[in-house]
Amino acid sequence: ELVDFKEIFASHKYKGIQIDNDARAFALYELHTGVGRRFDSFVALTFGSAIGVAVVVNNEVVRGFNNSAGEAGKLFLDLNDDFLDVFQRAKRTKKFGRLARMIGRGIAPFIDILDPGAVVLGGTVAQKNSKVILPIVRRSMARHVTNSNGRTKVLVSRRRTASAVGASFLFE
Repeated sequence: ELVDFKEIFASHKYKGIQIDNDARAFALYELHTGVGRRFDSFVALTFGSAIGVAVVVNNEVVRGFNNSAGEAGKLFLDLNDDFLDVFQRAKRTKKFGRLARMIGRGIAPFIDILDPGAVVLGGTVAQKNSKVILPIVRRSMARHVTNSNGRTKVLVSRRRTASAVGASFLFE
């Protein structure tokens, strides 16, 4: 059963409360103070218990008609393995090659469709292992992109708490 938080907070006279998902909060952080601020368009990906995707175009987080733009984590599913299984195995074994190749392949459609200036990766796995993951992600992405001149940057967020800090930008 869905809970209508706006109604609950309205009844307690709270004003200006907004609720959003962690990927869009992450994108807000990157847009305002993170590595994404250098780009007017970028894709933000978070890797945690699931895969979160948010899209920024012309310095605005895209929400879509049903407020579900960017809910595209399933693009990272491999035909033979569930991404989260590969993700958990990589965390456990510290072997990130297959995971990084899947991330690169999953990023490619966003680059083909949106032509962003950057893709920003977030989450502790990306941050703690960026030296291993980034080169493989970049090669895999280049292999699968069909509509790019190779100028889209792949970056890793510098802040572990980016989603939490980004949520503060929901309040005006």
